[in-house]
Amino acid sequence: MAAQRTPTDGARPAPPESLSDYALRSIRADLVEGRLLPGQRIAAEQLATSLNISHVPVREALRHLEAEGHLERDPRSLTRVRNVTPAEADEIYQLRELLETEIHKTAVPAMRGEDFAELDLYFADMEDAIVGGDIARFARANRAFHFVVFSRSGRAWMVRFLNIIWDAAARYQTSLFLTPGWEISLQQHHGELRTALKAGDVDAVNRIMNEHRHITVEATHAASSPDGQHRNEVDGSGP
Repeated sequence: MAAQRTPTDGARPAPPESLSDYALRSIRADLVEGRLLPGQRIAAEQLATSLNISHVPVREALRHLEAEGHLERDPRSLTRVRNVTPAEADEIYQLRELLETEIHKTAVPAMRGEDFAELDLYFADMEDAIVGGDIARFARANRAFHFVVFSRSGRAWMVRFLNIIWDAAARYQTSLFLTPGWEISLQQHHGELRTALKAGDVDAVNRIMNEHRHITVEATHAASSPDGQHRNEVDGSGP
């Protein structure tokens, strides 16, 4: 059985007015940043203690995430993180390709000087995260980098849907981060993207992004056994 990792208490978002919202944001961060692994059991009581709130808003958050497809109930009615599969990765990243290719048509020509300055800041943040071995920080800066572009499109609904799809896609980055040299490939793409964005070259941006997304999908396939189950999943017979 693979060793289970316990969600960390660090880098929690500040509690907003709604405790249910706070629980949802925190558990979603644990999923997105790899502190909760595919197949891992989630205990509401343990999370409530970690968040210093009652189990009621935690259970509400877990129901919400189950409805979104991030969690599932096993035959013993225990809540677990859904396993990752190559087929699901293919579907999620195909959806990303469709939306991102379309949104770049309006976003890239609308980019301004302040947007490029922001891209440079997030690029530097990713570099610092790599040096410090902070994958969670890299993942946050990576997402922010791309959403600088998406947000410039002025297409609010498309940005909302991309947020949902990126939440679903984030769990698949775990396989990528276990691949030697992943940071070299990703940062090379980010550098090429900055150049293409500054040139206003939509076709080049979409070509680079196709290669960028393919790296994660390829890593998911490579990390999966012949029956399609991720090698890092937690044995279902565990607690």
